[in-house]
Amino acid sequence: MKSTHDITTYRGWLALASELLGDKPDWTALSQGDLGFVVIINGHVCGLATEDEGHIYSERDCYDFDASAWDSERGCWDGSTPEVTASSVLAPRFVNLAHTGATLAAQPILQKSQVVGDGRVTRLTLPSQLSWFTAEEHPAIGLTIEDYFVTDPYYDVGMRDKVDPQECWGLNEEQAKFIVGLNEELPLAVLDAINAGCQRLQKFAGVSKSVYADGHFANSDQFNKLMEVFASYIVGEINSHTSTSISEIV
Repeated sequence: MKSTHDITTYRGWLALASELLGDKPDWTALSQGDLGFVVIINGHVCGLATEDEGHIYSERDCYDFDASAWDSERGCWDGSTPEVTASSVLAPRFVNLAHTGATLAAQPILQKSQVVGDGRVTRLTLPSQLSWFTAEEHPAIGLTIEDYFVTDPYYDVGMRDKVDPQECWGLNEEQAKFIVGLNEELPLAVLDAINAGCQRLQKFAGVSKSVYADGHFANSDQFNKLMEVFASYIVGEINSHTSTSISEIV
């Protein structure tokens, strides 16, 4: 199916997410604002929030997550079902995201190199992939180029060696400049908010740090589709915060 939703806006993202989740409860939402992304679980804020048209705003303290909606006896969030709990979908794990253009249909999860952006569907010449993973205490989501985590929150603070994309991957100067620019221009608040949400979900859903994706989501097609929405939104964020958009480097 072709999406008619503008996933570069919160309302469009939520509409598409709701469509993909079908009759599942409105248990989660990912919002983009001036401070980055925010994860909402049953109305509880798990990250950064901004008050802006089209975005959810909450008076709750964003850094003091309210776990009162967690039903420990049923093992899920109040109003949800176990197979679609936050722990099932958003717990720290490693998942390679499928890029299926604008179709957002069930595709092999390892399909690479096609990206959904803000209405512009392009095929990258770069060996790109979006990944959801956890590294020690720091779950994150971002763009990888040949296994190098480009949107790494530690890239600019010396915790990982910088690389020369031209030299390492044989890219042309424009492409190399784009890759380096991602680390300088993509707001760290985006990663901070996602990481904060992941850590809170891990803590309050009782998910072990060693738990990975296998067997934690009853409907793999729904899981893949939801992950594609994350991929789409991240690419839209990259396009909107870089001077050279993804569609201009192919």
